[in-house]
Amino acid sequence: MGPVTYIGLDIGLSSPCAVAFIRGDRAEVREIKPKTRTKDENVRIGEIIDGITEFICATCVNGDGVVAAYEQPFGKLNMRTFGALSRIAGGFIAACRIRGIKQVEAINIQKIKMTFEGHGSADKEMMVRAAMLRYPTMGFDPDKANKQQHMADALGVAFTLREMEEGLGCSA
Repeated sequence: MGPVTYIGLDIGLSSPCAVAFIRGDRAEVREIKPKTRTKDENVRIGEIIDGITEFICATCVNGDGVVAAYEQPFGKLNMRTFGALSRIAGGFIAACRIRGIKQVEAINIQKIKMTFEGHGSADKEMMVRAAMLRYPTMGFDPDKANKQQHMADALGVAFTLREMEEGLGCSA
């Protein structure tokens, strides 16, 4: 069996989601946005889940040797926002299961930031800088942190999952 593939999801509703995978030395990340400009939250969530599913299906032929994680919704969220983010996480889990990925984890954001950047309260510029240092050929630029933060966070989720699986992750 080849190297393990680690998939990470950064969940967003009003801003884009991002999905990343790391396999050996190779990494890829994709921003997932709703395809239409509708204000209907159910349609937006469905389009985001469709994009996540497309990425996972393109990345994984089957679930053998694949583990996945998503950024656990946290903080002072109102019930509507928490419900929407939970539906996206549920869509991610369902897409993983369809592809035969049996292990899907939720990881606390502070653990992700600590493991990926080295500081549990890293801001978006710090996360983008960590992505740039760890994956220099992917075009990350701290001056574009507003546009790249979700992609850096998704890489951070996949990276943290890899470190946890290999027994190298920081405890948070």
